[in-house]
Amino acid sequence: MRGLRACLDLTGFLGKAAAGRPSLIALDFDGTLSPLVAHPGSARLSRRTRSLLRCIATGTRRSVAVVSGRSLADLRKRIRIPGLVYSGNHGLEIRGQGLDWTHPEAGRSKPLLHALARDLKACVARWPGLLLEDKGLSLSLHHRLAAAPARRAGYRALCSALAPYGRDLVLAEGKKVWEVRSRVDWDKGRAILRIARAKGAGRRILFVGDDRTDEEGFASLAGRAVTVRVGPVSRTAALHRLEDQRQVADLLELLCGEA
Repeated sequence: MRGLRACLDLTGFLGKAAAGRPSLIALDFDGTLSPLVAHPGSARLSRRTRSLLRCIATGTRRSVAVVSGRSLADLRKRIRIPGLVYSGNHGLEIRGQGLDWTHPEAGRSKPLLHALARDLKACVARWPGLLLEDKGLSLSLHHRLAAAPARRAGYRALCSALAPYGRDLVLAEGKKVWEVRSRVDWDKGRAILRIARAKGAGRRILFVGDDRTDEEGFASLAGRAVTVRVGPVSRTAALHRLEDQRQVADLLELLCGEA
């Protein structure tokens, strides 16, 4: 806990969330709960983090939501903890704890995303290190394992293939990944607010994330939540910062210890 206390004034930090007791704890997955890995299929929760999430979900009166860019099915498979709210595709789909919702406009873009994936397959096959992931409501082109020429080729191909769909789909950049989503006015922060309303959390919200899509969420939650950015960054819309996943686990331990 020493590193966390050096990074944050925890009393003041948690005090912003209703006297230290946030009713909804929302967390990103990759880079927040799980370290970033070379291949997205290799991401795992540590034993400690899994145990702490179970503790908070079952041993406190708080709701816990994991809000990720991964598909809902993939997210639930990797966490496998009952009693959580799961939100996939950057908040476009939400399940768990009585919630069963998909953004109505996003669903209309699924055929376009599948067509875009078909257009990109040939390019991805030509360049080692590129990984295309069709997540139903969004599309990811991972380039963490690609050399510079492959990254440049992949980006050019993605922009070219995306051009005919520009009115309906939008491109965003994450950590070593390009994301294509429906062009709807929605982000993780709005999804978290929807979950909070359903769970009666009001403004007693804590959101922890590490990526550019989480920054969208921080902005949407401004004045409505305690927000925390994980990892080194020069600028952030979040109120606070943690160094790494180990400090995220320290924070979960603190929350788990509170009745």
